[in-house]
Order: sequence, then structure tokens, then C-alpha cells
Amino acid sequence: MRAAAVFVVAAALLSGCATTVNGTPSPDEVPTLTSPAPTGGGGSTALDPCTLLKMSDLTSYGTFKGPTREDIGGSRGCNYTQTGVYASDPSFAISVGIRDSQSAESVNDKGRGKISGNVNGRKAFKVPQSSQDCIFVLALGDSARVDVVIAGQEVERSCTLAEKFADVVEPRLPK
Repeated sequence: MRAAAVFVVAAALLSGCATTVNGTPSPDEVPTLTSPAPTGGGGSTALDPCTLLKMSDLTSYGTFKGPTREDIGGSRGCNYTQTGVYASDPSFAISVGIRDSQSAESVNDKGRGKISGNVNGRKAFKVPQSSQDCIFVLALGDSARVDVVIAGQEVERSCTLAEKFADVVEPRLPK
């Protein structure tokens, strides 16, 4: 039940109407560009969000369900939900979303700050969203971005986890 609530929070953070995409994502494949990179977007349209974070990247954080592909609003996303042994076990959800037509700078500050920085030279922003959720944004060129969302932990821990997973995702992005 808690995992479902955490997933709903992650989905709400990405906002918009949901569109389900059928198919089975392959989490251990490395993303490749299948077409020339569009200008400004850094080749984002050719990326599959379910290839940016692998199940093997999550093993030190517990057991996860996923990846589950879900496109919400302007984001093509992939979700992973931590599963506990007991319903009372603390858990969290991870979402990796690609926004093909929204720049890193366009991420909304929900009143808790928008901290700029970089990951391996790539423009990035850490944006606490609520008391339990955080987004870490990585720029993909001038007009696209990848959002790494952690939902369901205390906000400081969510931001720490979001940054750690962004460090894993960044090398898998086109330069």
C-alpha cells in the first residue's frame, strides 16, 4: 500500500495526464542514438528512459519492482519502486523521466529552492519538492532534460539519493 502511495506521489510530481506505453523495457541495455541528434535537445528523443538506470544500479539500496514505463505530461518516464519485507518497512520510488522540450532551467521551484550545479560538466539542478520528494535535473542540450525523482523519503535523504542516481545516469546520456 505504501509503495503504491509513493508511486502516486512520484507521478504527481511529474504532473499531467498519464499515457501508458505497452512493451517490456530492457533495463540492462545501454542507450544508443538511432537517429541524428536534434539540435538543442541533445538527442533526447532517441533515448529510452528505462535504459538510463539499471536494476543492477539499485542492488545496494534494497529490492525494487520495475522498471515500469509511464509517460506523464511532458515526460517519458520509467519507474522503480523499492519493496520492503514488511508493509511497515520504509520504501521509496525512483522515476527517471526525459523531457524532450523542457530545458533544465525550466524546472519549477516549489518554494524550497532550486540549487544549480553540474554533474561531470553537465548543467544540473537539485530541487526539493515537498517534505518527502526531490528532483535532480540533468541538462540535455539547451532544450531538453532528464529528471531523476525520488519520492517517499525525508526530503534531505530524497535529494541525496536523487543526486547519487543522477551520477549513475549522467554517463549514459549523449554529450
